[in-house]
Amino acid sequence: MLLLHRLDRRGGQERSTWEVATRLAARGWDIELYSFALDDWPRHLPLRWHKVPGRKIPSQLLRNIWFRWLVRMMLWFRPPAKDSLMITVGTAALRADIRVIQFVHGKFNELLANREVTYPNPKSAFHRCYQKLTAAYEARIERKYLPKSSALIAISNQVKVDLEECVLKHSPVPIHVIHHAGIQGSLGQTITSSETSPKTEPLLLFVGALERKGIEKVLRCLASVKHLPWQFCALGYGDTFRWKKRAHQLEIGDRVTFFGEQASEPFFLAADIFFLPASYEPFGLAVSEAVSYGLAPLVSKECGALELWSQRPSWLKISCRDSDSAWVDALKRLVVDKELRKRCSKQAQQAMALWTWEKATQTYEQVLQTYTSRLLTNDTAA
Repeated sequence: MLLLHRLDRRGGQERSTWEVATRLAARGWDIELYSFALDDWPRHLPLRWHKVPGRKIPSQLLRNIWFRWLVRMMLWFRPPAKDSLMITVGTAALRADIRVIQFVHGKFNELLANREVTYPNPKSAFHRCYQKLTAAYEARIERKYLPKSSALIAISNQVKVDLEECVLKHSPVPIHVIHHAGIQGSLGQTITSSETSPKTEPLLLFVGALERKGIEKVLRCLASVKHLPWQFCALGYGDTFRWKKRAHQLEIGDRVTFFGEQASEPFFLAADIFFLPASYEPFGLAVSEAVSYGLAPLVSKECGALELWSQRPSWLKISCRDSDSAWVDALKRLVVDKELRKRCSKQAQQAMALWTWEKATQTYEQVLQTYTSRLLTNDTAA
């Protein structure tokens, strides 16, 4: 039994759930889904969808609260079978046997308190207060309900550490680390950047929420190498007017373009370097996707996707908290040396290709079988 707001292939959380759930269903697992929406699902798979009304509630906080309590009531009237596992992503539902954790609000709030991260796109004081309230509420739900789970699945080793330090403390809940695989893993092949139009300068790409994923640091670093040939484009939501103004202040406005929220594939095909000094990135499907398209990743080591490329050179093991000089040094190397970019891209591709969605699904299956067996054993003993 899967409890999730929606199932589609758009957001990273939903895409990863889709990749695993579809494979589990194809392997014979009987899946019931409680969600607002069911998108992109192949209709031939054995799935029973219980639609939860309320998808159009405008506030994310209210939508979360509504979903949790309404699902709780639905399950009260329609109790699950004794041998079924209730699985939810994060705190999407109040009751769950196993939770897949992709974002730890407790850790995010800790970073906020230390001013190491900022809220994404704080349009106004009211909006900032709303985001603060939402993050605090989600962190409280995590502290209350995650320790009551039979097991947790973390999408990276860093998320496991965050759970142990900020949520579980001394609670003995087992945590299983199962990484995402990304586009390259799901396709089982390497996709290379387009070479149809020869470029005289490398193109750098940023994809994600502008504020939280480090656009300020990106612009400062680019301004430090304005004497070198490059172009830069950014995709994602945020205060684009503010950042265009900032780029002009740094005298790089004519080489920086903000495209807002758009399909990323054409940009992956055209770019050479993926630049993402994110302050909190539990995994980062966009990173593994960029690598699959042949981009050299210049990404903060906090990003869980880089755990799949553990043997990367030391000069690429940079923290979002490191000074700009470390980032500028790495940026210079990648911009100037085309062969170095290709080597980094190839090494990252080869490392990340070793972990596929099929392997991730097999690991999920092993974990689920373990806890299903325990349910059956406990039921027999009772």
